[in-house]
Amino acid sequence: MEKIHGHELINLIIGKEKAMSLTEIRETADKNHGQNVSYYTCSESSMNIEQMIQFLLERRKLIKKDNGYVINSGEVCDHD
Repeated sequence: MEKIHGHELINLIIGKEKAMSLTEIRETADKNHGQNVSYYTCSESSMNIEQMIQFLLERRKLIKKDNGYVINSGEVCDHD
């Protein structure tokens, strides 16, 4: 199983021009990383996409804007 750092998902979301629904975030992650991956961060490991999204929401790195969600760049750490 491939391991993907959470920053890679964050960068995919930042790269979009508009707020994304949670479904769009899941689909983008699956398209770019595949479905058989494990996400990790500096404090968590072995997360599936649902757990990774929840992690970002709980830490306010992913926030509600308009009819979707965007990355709160002020809450994103700057290491890989």
